[in-house]
Amino acid sequence: MRVIFSPSFWFSNRIFNLVSETTISPNSRFYFLAGSEESETMVPDQTKMVDLLLTKGVPQNNIKNTITEGGQHNEALWRQNFPKAYQWLIKN
Repeated sequence: MRVIFSPSFWFSNRIFNLVSETTISPNSRFYFLAGSEESETMVPDQTKMVDLLLTKGVPQNNIKNTITEGGQHNEALWRQNFPKAYQWLIKN
């Protein structure tokens, strides 16, 4: 299980290569959160990673891709969404 808030995929495209070359268990669960006002590349990069995980065989219901309209890169966004992320991750 992974919770990824405001992922810094912009830092290096190598993360996409790493995921492409790695076996990902179909039992893996990912919760992604990004705000639409974080950066120009935040939402497209997060969508790219979600699409990549789907092609690697992670089922759609094991990935939560949350985009918060107007959300910014700050603790308020993360605090507001943490309970939802936690509840999603612990559900059976």
